[in-house]
Amino acid sequence: MRRALALVLLLGSVSVAQAQQVTEYTVRRGDTCGQIARAHYGHSTRYDLIHQANPDLGAMPHHLTPGQVLRLPVVPETPTADATVTAMRRQVRHQRPSEGDWTPSHVGQDLDQGWRLSTGESSTAELSFRRSSVATIRESTLVIVYGTGAQRVRREGSRAVLREGSLLSRLSGLSGGGGDEPLEVETPSAVATLREGESQVDYDTNGNTRVAVHGGSAATVTDPRGDGAVQVRPGQGTTVEPGQRPRPPRPLPRAPRWEDGPHRFVGLRGTGGTITGRWQEVAGAVRYRVEVARRRDGRDLVIATAVPATVREMEFHRLPPGEYFVRVATIDGDSFEGRPARPIELTVVEAGLVAPGASAPLPEAEPADPFGLSELDDGIANLDHAAPDGAAVRVPRYASLTMPDDIRCTLGTGDPVQALRLVDVGPITLTCSAGDEVVGGMALEVVASTARLVDEAGATIETLPRDQTSIRVLLDPPLDDVSGLTLLVPEGVTVSGLEPDPNGGMRAQLVSDGVSAERIVLRVATADESHLPIADAEVGVQAAAVVAPPPEVDDLQLPELDPDPHGLQEAFGLAAFPSAVGLRDERRSGSGMHLALSFTSAAMGDPDAHVRITGGARAAFFDDYLRLDVAVPLDLVGPTNRSSRLGSRDVYLAASSRVLNEGMFGLAVEAGVWAPTAAGQGLDRPRLQVAADFSLRFLDDDRLAVRTRQAGIFDLSDTNNSVLWASAYGFDVWIVGPLSAGVELDLVIGREDARDWVSAAVGAGLALDLGGVAITAAGRVGFGDDALLGQGSGTLAVRGNFR
Repeated sequence: MRRALALVLLLGSVSVAQAQQVTEYTVRRGDTCGQIARAHYGHSTRYDLIHQANPDLGAMPHHLTPGQVLRLPVVPETPTADATVTAMRRQVRHQRPSEGDWTPSHVGQDLDQGWRLSTGESSTAELSFRRSSVATIRESTLVIVYGTGAQRVRREGSRAVLREGSLLSRLSGLSGGGGDEPLEVETPSAVATLREGESQVDYDTNGNTRVAVHGGSAATVTDPRGDGAVQVRPGQGTTVEPGQRPRPPRPLPRAPRWEDGPHRFVGLRGTGGTITGRWQEVAGAVRYRVEVARRRDGRDLVIATAVPATVREMEFHRLPPGEYFVRVATIDGDSFEGRPARPIELTVVEAGLVAPGASAPLPEAEPADPFGLSELDDGIANLDHAAPDGAAVRVPRYASLTMPDDIRCTLGTGDPVQALRLVDVGPITLTCSAGDEVVGGMALEVVASTARLVDEAGATIETLPRDQTSIRVLLDPPLDDVSGLTLLVPEGVTVSGLEPDPNGGMRAQLVSDGVSAERIVLRVATADESHLPIADAEVGVQAAAVVAPPPEVDDLQLPELDPDPHGLQEAFGLAAFPSAVGLRDERRSGSGMHLALSFTSAAMGDPDAHVRITGGARAAFFDDYLRLDVAVPLDLVGPTNRSSRLGSRDVYLAASSRVLNEGMFGLAVEAGVWAPTAAGQGLDRPRLQVAADFSLRFLDDDRLAVRTRQAGIFDLSDTNNSVLWASAYGFDVWIVGPLSAGVELDLVIGREDARDWVSAAVGAGLALDLGGVAITAAGRVGFGDDALLGQGSGTLAVRGNFR
C-alpha cells in the first residue's frame, strides 16, 4: 500500500513538473507576442499562453523591448495551419481549394495548403506562416498558400504562390534558427527564396516579376525551372520577364529624407487628430509610397497610399491618440520600390472639449476609434476601416478647448494659452507649441447650435398643448455635457424637471396655459449669469393670437468675450490743465470718477517743482451719446506764474458725445468751459475748449490703437485774449492680459498772456485695466517753450467706472 501510494505521489509530482515546464525566450527587435506564439505554438492567437506565463507584461496593448526575457510554457505539439491572418485592413477575402465562392476573412483565419487570399483596393493583410516568416499582402493582390507542401520547403521554411499584386516579406528568425528558414514565393515567371530581413516581390499584369531586398540577408531568384539563379543583396533588385532568366541585380532607388516638422499633433477628444510630414525630392522618382503603422517595423498598418513624384508631403486625418510610425519609399521608372526612409515617430495627443456652460471636460471615456486601433495586441488586429476624410471637426459656439500637458495654442495672433473659448462662428485653425517645440494644430468649424423639440417617442413637436407636456430638447451639433445649460421660456410658460437626457439633449416638463401668443421661442442658454444664447427653438402654442418675442434675455447686453480687458494709457488726458491736452480713451463707456497726480520739474528760475492733483467725475446717458464731465485741479506744490499752471481750484465743465464706435473707428466730440472760481490762484477769465478724440484700432482684439485729440482753446474775454491750438498724438499696444503701453506726443501752438508759444513734449506710459478700475502712469520730456508743458513731468491716474 505504501509503495502504491509512493508511486502515485511520484507520478503526480512528475505531472505537475511537466505542467509547469517552461522555456525562456529573449526578445529580439521587432518581436511581438503574436509572432512568438506563432513560432512556438503554431498559431498567433495562442499569445494568451504568453500573457498567462508573464503577468508582468500588464494590460493590453503592450510593447516588447529587445533583451526582455519571456517565460514560454511547454505544450504538446498539435497540427497547425500553414498560415494565419494576423492583421487585416478593409476588404480581405479567402477561397478554399474545393469551393468557388470567396468568403470575407477575419483576424485569426487559418489558411491551409491551396487556400487563396485576395485583398481589395486600399486593403492589406498580414500572413504569419507556420515557422518564422510574416508577409504583408498589399492592395489588389492574390496569394495561394502552400505552406510546407513541397518536400524541400518542408525541411527549410514556407511557400506561397503570388498570382498578382505585391507581397512584402519580413522574416525574423524567431525559432532560433538564425534566420535560415526561408519563405519561398513563386510567381508564373520566377521563384524567389526570401531569407531573414525585409524583401518585396511584385508580379504585374505583363507577367514580369520584380524582387527587391530592402534589408537583411540576400534573396535567391531563379526562373520557374530553378535555372539562372542570382543573389539579390540588400539594396538591390532584379526583374524576371516571362520565359527569361533573372536579370543581373541593380541598385534600388535611394530613400527620401524627411524634412523637419512637428512630431506631436493635437487632436480633439473623440474625433482624433491630423498628422503631417514632408520629405525631400529623390532624383528619378516616379512615385512615393507612404505607410502609417502602429509599429516601427511597419506592421499593424493603418494607412497606405502611393502618390505622384510631384507630391512630397502627407496629411492624414482623424487618427486616435497614440504613437504612429510613418515610412516613405521611392518608386522609380522601372517600378522598383526602394528601402523606405527611417520611420518618423509621430504622436497624437488629446485636447479636451468643454461644453458651453460647463466648467470642465467630461471624464475621459472610450475614444472614438475609426481604425479599430484600440484592439491592437502586438500585431493582432482587424483594421477593417476606411480612412476618414479631412473635413474640419464641427464644434459648438461658446465651447472651450483645454490643451494637454505643456502645450499652448492660439487663434490668429493672440497669445498662446492652455484654454480657449470659441466665440466666432466659422472655420478656425489652431497654432500650437510647447516652449520652442512646434506642435501640429488642428482645423475646426465653429458652428452656431440649433435646437429641436421632440416628444418621448422622438417625433418633432410642432405645437405645444396648453397643459403639462414632456419634451426633449435636441441640439445640433450634439453636446455630451448639458449640465451647464438651462432653458429660458417667455412669460406664461413654466418649466420644471429640467435635467440632462441620457439619450442626448435635455428633458423637461412644460406648461403653456398662460400664453396668449400663437408661437413662442424657447432658448437654450448657459446657466450662469451671462445666459449666453446657445440655440433657439420656435414652436406653436394652441389657441393663441399674437406672436410673442423671444425671452427677455434677448435684450440683455451680453458680456464682451475678449480674452482679457485692456484699456488705453490716458494719464496726461485725465490731468486737467487749461492750456494743454492729453490723449483720452474715447471708447471708455459708463459713469465713473478719476483721480490724477501730476509732477512737473522746476523751470529755469523757479525754486520748486510743481505738484498738482486733479479729481473728476463723469455721468453718462443714452448709451454714452451724452456724457457730462466735471474736473477740479488743485496745486499742492509750486509757483503760479506759469500759464499752464493756472487753473488751480478752477472748475472745468464739459459735455461730450461718443458719436462713432463701429469696428476699427472711434470718434467723440466735446465742448467745455473753464470757470474761474479760484481768484488769484487760477484763471482770471473764463476759457472755452472745443475738442475731438479719434482712434483707429487694428489687429485681433484691438491689439493696436492709433489715437489723436485735437482742441481749440479760446479766452472769453476782451483783454489778454488767449488763442491756442493744443493737440496730442500717439499709439497704444496691448501687451498681455490687462497690460498695455502707449507713446504720446503733445503740442501747443498759439498765443497766451500776450506771448507767442510753441511747446512740445514726448512721453510714454503704461495702463493696467482691471475691469472696473484702471491704473495708468506716464512720463514725458518737454521741448521748446517749456513753460507750457514743462521740461519733465509725470502723471499717475486712477479711474473707476460705476457701470
